Amino acid sequence: MKKQGEEAVLKYTTRHWTVGLMVGVSVLIAGVLMVLLQRWAFAAPVKWDMTSRRVNSLGPGTTAVLKHLGEHKIRLTNLYYKSDYISKEQQDVQERYRTAVNDLLRLYQVENPRNIETGWINPLTDQAKLTQTLERLRNLPVFVEERKPYEAAVEAFLKEDMYPAFKTAMQEVLQELRAADPDSELTGGSTTGQLQRAVRSWIQNADAVAEDVSGLLKNTATSGHTKGVNGIKSLYSALGESIGVVANAYIDQQLKSEVVSEDVKKVLGSLKGQLTPWVDRFTAEQGKLQNLPSLEWDNIESALRGNNQILVESEHRAKVLPFEEVWPPADEGKPVGEMDFKDRRFAGQGAITPAIMQVIDEQKTGVLFVRYGGASLFAPAGMGAKNQQLTMTGLKDELEKLNFQVAEWDLSKSQAPPPFQPTPKRTIYIVLRPWPKMGPQGPQPGEGIGPGERLALLSKMGEDARAIFLTGFSVMSPKYEFNEYLKTKWGIEVDGSALTISAQPSGPGEWQLDQRGGFVLVTNMTFGEDEVTKGLKSLEQQMVFPMVTPMSVDKDLPEGVSVKTIAAVPKSEDVWAVHDPLGYYQAYAQTRNSQGQPYTSKTPNDISGPFPTVVEGTKGKARVVVFGADAQIFSDVWVGPVVTLNLSTGQLEARRRAPGNYALLTNLLYSLDDRSEWLNVGSPLDASVLAMNDSQRTAWQVIVVGLWPLLALIGGGLAWYMRRR
Repeated sequence: MKKQGEEAVLKYTTRHWTVGLMVGVSVLIAGVLMVLLQRWAFAAPVKWDMTSRRVNSLGPGTTAVLKHLGEHKIRLTNLYYKSDYISKEQQDVQERYRTAVNDLLRLYQVENPRNIETGWINPLTDQAKLTQTLERLRNLPVFVEERKPYEAAVEAFLKEDMYPAFKTAMQEVLQELRAADPDSELTGGSTTGQLQRAVRSWIQNADAVAEDVSGLLKNTATSGHTKGVNGIKSLYSALGESIGVVANAYIDQQLKSEVVSEDVKKVLGSLKGQLTPWVDRFTAEQGKLQNLPSLEWDNIESALRGNNQILVESEHRAKVLPFEEVWPPADEGKPVGEMDFKDRRFAGQGAITPAIMQVIDEQKTGVLFVRYGGASLFAPAGMGAKNQQLTMTGLKDELEKLNFQVAEWDLSKSQAPPPFQPTPKRTIYIVLRPWPKMGPQGPQPGEGIGPGERLALLSKMGEDARAIFLTGFSVMSPKYEFNEYLKTKWGIEVDGSALTISAQPSGPGEWQLDQRGGFVLVTNMTFGEDEVTKGLKSLEQQMVFPMVTPMSVDKDLPEGVSVKTIAAVPKSEDVWAVHDPLGYYQAYAQTRNSQGQPYTSKTPNDISGPFPTVVEGTKGKARVVVFGADAQIFSDVWVGPVVTLNLSTGQLEARRRAPGNYALLTNLLYSLDDRSEWLNVGSPLDASVLAMNDSQRTAWQVIVVGLWPLLALIGGGLAWYMRRR
């Protein structure tokens, strides 16, 4: 029989072991859960960006694209190399490039793991993976389809009536020449001997090309279609020229020679008739091959055999982003070496996201800028016509990255627009006002758009037009050229005689204008809840509208027409519109207040807000957007990228002076193209670099996956031991 004390000790010991076991099991379970959660966090689509500027996050435009991939599967492959055969300094710089790209691709995959797959191929060592990738890409439908004309050209060359027929005909010519002069092969200097050598060389050249191009049809791993067709073109050119010289010069000369026998002359006459048709045929076939379009696949294959590329591919298309596109020089005018990391900016997101759009968009939309006179919008500054006033080269590049086809149409030179190649699924017209001619005394009145040109444009746009009209105030032409069309068909009227100004109050009833010309820039506007603008709220203060002319919308709209205001000048004491702006400014310069400063006052004829600056009209399938701003709103001055140094991060970033202008334009283009899923893709993209190397990443994985749970387990064990005592 146990004593009472012994029973108490036994109960106490049992309770300690029970508590200890529970603590141990709890700690073990917690540790296992922690390990599983940490491993899941590295593999699962979870992100938590704690940086103030969200440098570890994708921009809203990229997020919008990845959100609307649908069933498209995107593969992003990093082809930035790693090598031990370069200096330590070069290895470090190369690792920074490769790591930044890897980190960015990882963000894309985390954003949409169901549709995005990433990978890395070291182009210096992973030749098997590279070959496998090339073979996969080569069999994409788009590349298979584009090779068909080349394969047809090869097959046409190998057909019985081309290469085989030519070879047979030339062999018959050789027999005739031998029959006419049996000793000609031994006496190579004779007429027939020289001809035989020429004919044999023709046959040999044709045999060599035929052997090369036959391999294109037999070997599916070969991708030298351009090289093969170029070989056929060169053969046609060489044979046509050589046979032409023989048939039309050499034989004619020999027929007149007194030393050539009549039997040989008879053969030569027959030979001339046999050769001449081949000259004509080779010339015709060469012309057909000259018109073959270049193969996109050649550029893809060539690029992938280089280093430091990013491959973006879908199930339909592929695009390779070269090093210079992802890491452009910070100063575009300064030569920069590949190892000068600090002198380059990271444009990865700005390159990858548009590339994704290109590989999933199978048919492009055309954007046609319509101008009347002046220099090309897309010529670099200083080129083209003198006194070039407006350049949109940067805008053109940006829109083409977003998979638009961009061109311009000068109505003063042609009433027919330039054709797009290939034909777009739709064309959106952006109509500019005529730019005034520049004379010795400055801007001079231009000819203006006549009725014939207006009719040509409106007829081409058709009843289901999709267009953007940039009205803006013009000093030399106060009446807007398309005002009658807009008012009659859409109920929208442009007051071309008034200009919106910005001023600062300087006293009771007095305002001062910006002497630097900023008084013609409108920056404070209100935007509706339209789908085009609701995603641009953060950019409302970063929009600049130059030379704004007031607009109004009729209360009684034409039948079937609806009009909505996208942007408007609000009711404000600092912004209003004036008539006769030149006279207004001259009067301002001559009026002084008590302090001797120029000032202006409002008059009853001034137009106070609110009034629209951007409106959209809809009638059936037709849609037009009317801007009260000048075409400068989308010039490189305002929407072109400007590289700046962010002092807080030390990184170079690409910014626009008026990012809201560009974002609004791209949103309008996507809306007019009935692709609202791409809205806000044109928002500014962050160009910061996430810098964490492989060893740092591995160290953090070891800490959070292994060390942290282990410490928790040890802590629990100590607590159990102390409790047990």
